[in-house]
Amino acid sequence: MEYSTDTELDDIKILNSYEEDYNKIDLNKIYSKFENMKIEYNNKINELNNRLNETTQILNKTLIELENLKNNLNQNSNNNQYVKNNQKNNKKVNSSQNIKIKENTKKNNKTFKSASLVFIDDGLGYLLCNEYRYKEKSTLIHPIGGKVETYDKGLLDTAIREFVEETNLEQYPYIHIDKSDKNKLIENIKMIIRQDVIFYDLCVGKEFGYYHRFYSYNLKNIKESNALDEFKKSILELPIFFNGNYKTEVDTLEWFSPDNKKINDEIDLDEKKISHLTKMFFKYKH
Repeated sequence: MEYSTDTELDDIKILNSYEEDYNKIDLNKIYSKFENMKIEYNNKINELNNRLNETTQILNKTLIELENLKNNLNQNSNNNQYVKNNQKNNKKVNSSQNIKIKENTKKNNKTFKSASLVFIDDGLGYLLCNEYRYKEKSTLIHPIGGKVETYDKGLLDTAIREFVEETNLEQYPYIHIDKSDKNKLIENIKMIIRQDVIFYDLCVGKEFGYYHRFYSYNLKNIKESNALDEFKKSILELPIFFNGNYKTEVDTLEWFSPDNKKINDEIDLDEKKISHLTKMFFKYKH
């Protein structure tokens, strides 16, 4: 009889242990678990495919809506261009008309930001002001006027109100009627000049289509009467009253004759002593 060594006995024990562990393994259970994992994996794949299909449908629907929106925008753009072309043609027709027309209540769909009033005397010329212009950072010859306010009844009211405020006309000795009520003073002046005042419009903000309205009134149109004579005299002598006594936004007032060399030279030489509005006023001289 052969006897095993201790080492051989140990190896046998290990092998027997492996065999016991192997016998404990349930192969069916493992296979079943693997099948379940496979089913779960396929379900996840199907779920992802369904989501992908839903997303694709949403994207396709969105693309169709965007294409429809694009077509609508193009249609609107074409319509707007048609309207703009018509407006442009209408402006060309309007510009060919005489600018010296009586005021009417229609503003032709223009957006007005400001208005001015220039009194004219056949002997003295045009009543303008020397005013510091912040945009040009210089004192320039400029029409007397200002911005439209929401409480103004109309553009002529704007021009008269600005003239009254800038020239301190309420304080002038000859203007004794209703000088405690600026609104009544504006109404009185409007009643005097509205029948013969003339105007024309100048586009001053091409980007936004803003306009300035020039009003001018020749003092020769004032009918003879004591009250009206006082008003006429107040306008004629206004620079003497204002200059040296008052200072608003305006520095000084001055009468410029139509052939004033200072005016004509500065327009011709384009010297920066005269504002753009003044140049436009004399370009379309009333």
